[in-house]
Amino acid sequence: MKTHVLIIEDDVDTAELMRLLLVSRDFEVTVLHDRTKVVDRIMHHTPNLALIDLCTDGPPLSSVIEMIRTRCPHVRLALVSCAYNLPIVASALGIRFTLKKPFEPDHFFRLVDEALSSHETSFHSIEPPQSQAID
Repeated sequence: MKTHVLIIEDDVDTAELMRLLLVSRDFEVTVLHDRTKVVDRIMHHTPNLALIDLCTDGPPLSSVIEMIRTRCPHVRLALVSCAYNLPIVASALGIRFTLKKPFEPDHFFRLVDEALSSHETSFHSIEPPQSQAID
């Protein structure tokens, strides 16, 4: 059985990029562009990992996270965003993994691999390297 990843991302291009990257590694992928149908989708087909954009429309993020944890406690969760406060929000929600946008494919795959293999409860953030100024 393939590993199933649920992408909840409102930006169509970003969602498609993540989907293509995952499919290239033989993952089964479901994409939602807002949080309104997460409950139905999770109950219909439970993912191994949910990649959730911080700023998608729908029910409050904290409610969606609580619902996923209550109904499907084994699902790994990761927040994805370009927001400067991503690590703070993730920590407040008890989410271990974050991915700062924009991201490189190797950072994306590292997040996915680490989230899926993790049995730890510690917070972990994957951020792109800081660019250096060129004089």
